[in-house]
Amino acid sequence: MAKRKKKSRFGLKLIAFVVLILCALVTYNRVLLNQNYKELQAQEQELNAQMAEEEDRSYDLDSTQKYMQTKKYVEDIARKYFGLVYPDEILIEPDSGE
Repeated sequence: MAKRKKKSRFGLKLIAFVVLILCALVTYNRVLLNQNYKELQAQEQELNAQMAEEEDRSYDLDSTQKYMQTKKYVEDIARKYFGLVYPDEILIEPDSGE
């Protein structure tokens, strides 16, 4: 009968040890997952900020494209690069300092 008690105590100690090891592994993996989760949240916030910037940029590009298809844009380019004016328009240029 004494052998049986020693065997059952050893078995209980072994089971308790295995359960303890499993708890330690689960806790360790939980810590790793929490760290990974925080890193992924930071990355998600960064990507959301980048996406908002790109949406703003896309809106600006669309506005620019619409402006480039207008008569006003053609006039602005002609004035800026070619110095063109309407026939009834008078240009006053600043004195060159002489």
